[in-house]
Amino acid sequence: MTEPDPAHPTTDDLAEFNVVHYFEHAEPIDVLGLAQEELAELGVQLPQALFDEDQDVLERVFSGGLVLLRPQLRHRLRRYPPVQVAHAAGTSSNWVAAWVPPPSGVTFKEVYGFWNAPRVGAPGGVEGQYWSSSWVGLDGATEGSTDVLQAGVDHDVSAQPGGLTYLVYAAWYEWFPEFSVEITNLPVRPGDEVFVRLSAQSETEGQLFITCANKGVSFTITAPEGTTLKGDSAEWVVERPSVLGAGLAKLPTFSPVTFTGMSHKLTAASANTLAMVQNNRVVANVVAIDPRAVTLAHEPADSVCLNIDRRIAAQQGVIAALHEKRRTAPPQEKSEILGQIREEEQKLKELEAEKAAEGCP
Repeated sequence: MTEPDPAHPTTDDLAEFNVVHYFEHAEPIDVLGLAQEELAELGVQLPQALFDEDQDVLERVFSGGLVLLRPQLRHRLRRYPPVQVAHAAGTSSNWVAAWVPPPSGVTFKEVYGFWNAPRVGAPGGVEGQYWSSSWVGLDGATEGSTDVLQAGVDHDVSAQPGGLTYLVYAAWYEWFPEFSVEITNLPVRPGDEVFVRLSAQSETEGQLFITCANKGVSFTITAPEGTTLKGDSAEWVVERPSVLGAGLAKLPTFSPVTFTGMSHKLTAASANTLAMVQNNRVVANVVAIDPRAVTLAHEPADSVCLNIDRRIAAQQGVIAALHEKRRTAPPQEKSEILGQIREEEQKLKELEAEKAAEGCP
């Protein structure tokens, strides 16, 4: 049997990131051969429920063992705030998500799930910077929430002139309102299977266990000053982050993200869902929920283009109606109606620009 390594105390460079202690194990840990209690002593934070109900997932992900790394961390100028509610019910400007509140009188102490890092692209091949992330978290989904403990992976696109496209993937964590922290020595590639478990040791201390492929990190952090964990929501999210000085990022296209082996068994009746809205239209949605899986997906390009075409047709109808109104209006009203026509024509130009930006035919 593998002898457990003691948890390492923090060092000065990790203290900068509020890390209290971490686990490190250079030799692969036999995740499938050890008992859950033995794994916990090594820093492998897999709950017993996974061994009881999702053994097939564990076998698929950890058949080659798991190496625990001393985390190498780096501050970043992006963060993942609580949900920002859009105009319509069930929509958000920054999240597409499934989330649940705790039962009355209870607070959530943990959240976890498996998923594959999605493949991403520039919408319509249009040049620009597109940023996104998939993650699990505690807090942040309820109205007025001011904290989120979360961890996941980034999947960004930089579409350059001449058709050059660069993809950037990274593992990270964040305890909002602090900015996110990148885990620079935990590589992520498109399609890699990721597991994240977050557990609250107290209102101001959380344990993070993040794996990708056969590597992982396990460490404990303290909350930002003045922040406490409420435990009032658990969520599974794809988000476009807020970037310092640039506001909300533009969302890339992404392959469907399916969360499995989840800490909470969701149903269509028990889960709350949020569709993401960008430029006044839905760009991503929750497309499937069952007790073992939740799938979040980007709206298909043809659906997006069809939606824009419908809005353009409706706007053209508004303009045509105003022209007809002006034709029969008294002379003293024609000037005012002409002004209305110019305003509606400007709206039409904006819709046509949106269509071009999406690469619609």
